[in-house]
Amino acid sequence: MIKFLMMLSILYYEPKTFTSLKDVVEYYRPKRGFTGIVILDRKGQEVFSYNGDAYFVPASLNKILITSAFLHFLGPSYTFKTRLLRDPKSGNLYLLASGDPSFKVKDLFEIFSFVESANIVSFDTLYLVDWAYDSVMYGAGWQFNNLTKSYMAPVSSFILENNVVKISVFNFNGMGGRIALFPQTVFLKSFVRGGKVYRIYDLVKGDTVVTIFEGDIGKMVAAYRSIVSPEKFFREQVDSLLKTLSIKVKRIEIVRDLPPLRFDTLYVYESKPAYVLLMDFMKYSLNIYGEAFLKTLGRELYGGKGSYEKGLAAVDSFLKVANLSDHFKPADGSGLSRYNLATPRGFAELLYYHYKNMNYFPEFASLLAIANVDGTLAKNYKDLRGVFRGKTGTLAGVTNIAGYIRTKNGEDYIYVVMLNNTPGSPKYFIEKILKFIYETM
Repeated sequence: MIKFLMMLSILYYEPKTFTSLKDVVEYYRPKRGFTGIVILDRKGQEVFSYNGDAYFVPASLNKILITSAFLHFLGPSYTFKTRLLRDPKSGNLYLLASGDPSFKVKDLFEIFSFVESANIVSFDTLYLVDWAYDSVMYGAGWQFNNLTKSYMAPVSSFILENNVVKISVFNFNGMGGRIALFPQTVFLKSFVRGGKVYRIYDLVKGDTVVTIFEGDIGKMVAAYRSIVSPEKFFREQVDSLLKTLSIKVKRIEIVRDLPPLRFDTLYVYESKPAYVLLMDFMKYSLNIYGEAFLKTLGRELYGGKGSYEKGLAAVDSFLKVANLSDHFKPADGSGLSRYNLATPRGFAELLYYHYKNMNYFPEFASLLAIANVDGTLAKNYKDLRGVFRGKTGTLAGVTNIAGYIRTKNGEDYIYVVMLNNTPGSPKYFIEKILKFIYETM
């Protein structure tokens, strides 16, 4: 017993004090995998670097780069505009899908409620125009065995409820599962079946996702699943809404371009300002927003439909402005792609670029999650509540964080910690680094 306790004391022994950040890193860093760290002071001077110029998979830290380019070129007041047009000769309507990542069913209702109020209750054809983006719905380097997961929702001109369906399964008095979908759709089916082990799994049959809940679901369980055919899903929801409003239309057709006709503008639905959308994107790491922002950058800067190629060219242009081209090799807008590469120094310099630029720094800083308060940091770092802001980036084997921290002495620092090929969750290591900065520097 004494030997056992002595072994435990050795395993869990921690020095009471560290004199340098290097000591903290060497003592706590995961022994497997690859670690990169850069710390800058408020003047942009390097305080500490560990593999700072090596390339890492950034995961959702990539969102910092996309947000930076979006703010630089389009600004925090940019809005997505979904337009409803009318051909005065035929009376047909044209809905120009804007690729607005925040577009909801209630927004569709707003548009067509105006149509009803204008006494347009019957017409021949409603054209849904695939106007905003090209047909590529997924980024290069994505893991395509996870297409039904909500974080893998496809980007398209047609985005509705993040192109995700919520599945709620209720078990009342042991009478079996009752299933509710929102939005209700034929493109997602769900079943409950018995089994010894609780699990959820998916099948894809054509344009339909089949989600199966197996085993004991308890009183209630919910899951979110991506749809795989955004334009058909969008068309279905429009058709259902028109019937609800008693608007009669013979056909609803999807077309790729707007014909060269003279149109009257019936209604323009405008999203909330980009600043609000970027806050959801950054704090809660909504991947489909990143792909939409990237393609929108490409469309606005280079014309035509937005694409990955144009969007990445826009990001490259921003990197040249910020003098950071050597530190980033972006491949998508969300960070899902493992083809994305970036250095810790690149992110540190990018964060300093914002820190010294008062044009957008207040807006940018407020987009980052606050430790133990909100966003992806809401449930973490209890001992450092409110001390730092940051953006997390996580994939299998990847744990990253970057942001700003203010020490108990009132000094501001920029920190970047990136860990790749690391088993488990090395958040304990990250917390030790941030705690040392807060208490000692």
